[in-house]
Amino acid sequence: MMGEFYGYYTDEISITEHETGYCRFKINYRNLEKIMDYSPFYSTEVVVGGIDFSLRYSKAFYSLTDASFDLAFGSLWDFKKTFELSLLDKQGNPIITASQGAYHYSIPLIVPNLILDSLALVNDGYFFLLCKYSGAVPEKPRQEMSLPVQLGKLLEGDEMTDLTLEVNGEAIYAHKAILGARSPYFKALLFGSMVESKLGYLRIEDTETEVFKYVLQYIYTDTIDKSPEIPSTNLAQKLLVAADRYGVEGLKMKCEEKLSKDVTLDSVLSSFALAEKYYCGKLKEACFKFATEPANLGNLMFTEEYLQFMKNYPALVAELRSRSGCSERRTQNFYAILKRQTG
Repeated sequence: MMGEFYGYYTDEISITEHETGYCRFKINYRNLEKIMDYSPFYSTEVVVGGIDFSLRYSKAFYSLTDASFDLAFGSLWDFKKTFELSLLDKQGNPIITASQGAYHYSIPLIVPNLILDSLALVNDGYFFLLCKYSGAVPEKPRQEMSLPVQLGKLLEGDEMTDLTLEVNGEAIYAHKAILGARSPYFKALLFGSMVESKLGYLRIEDTETEVFKYVLQYIYTDTIDKSPEIPSTNLAQKLLVAADRYGVEGLKMKCEEKLSKDVTLDSVLSSFALAEKYYCGKLKEACFKFATEPANLGNLMFTEEYLQFMKNYPALVAELRSRSGCSERRTQNFYAILKRQTG
């Protein structure tokens, strides 16, 4: 890898990322001689052994005949091993070496200009510095797992469980305190005056096993299948019913949000029914908005599901007609024509 050092340097870098690493800087001595003041000049940032640093050059303050080189580290790491900066002879052997101390974050290497000049004479105007790293880089502190992740791991295993849920014949192990804290339904069962509060066993028969597992997952982690989104409309409809039953309001709201965004000809009537039964105002409005579109309403009225919907939810149908501007007389005429055409 080659690079310009503010117009004064070129470098040649070789890096390994394991137990040892090195970086060799190839520096044009004649360009260094052009620097007249004591301001430092930096190389581009490089990485050796996972640690970032730059090579810094300046004239030595206490001597006009010496040059000063440093390794300036970008991060204040607690190094457990060493960095070395060495001036190399023509054969590549170290002449002068500076090592990093236990609590220092730069390595000063003071070199007489006379030595640099003699090296440049035999190396076509260049001299070489070698930065060598040895030892393993200390790992960055691990981030602590979030509470939902930790609770999810509790659900996946059977550690510290004090409740067995029999869901359609399948045993699932859970924690009373978590269920009671997240669901008023389970709080009443497990911590109230009911007989279940004295037992470590509860039978669930009114919810599909897969759906109930998703409810439990949300109770523990606020996610569904380790995702913030519900994957399908069909699952969202089933989960909305279960969330209402067990009083998991956050999940119910998430289901309503999903269904409101994904209203289709296939789902609008069933979502309408759910919105009416479980008091989901946002979902009901989304269904009205979709169904009152002339093309959508026309397609719905051709289906057997709509005929059944008219019988089960006459109030919704009346409001739908009112919002769409479709009178009952026009609807009856439509079905009379449809009946004659279909025989």
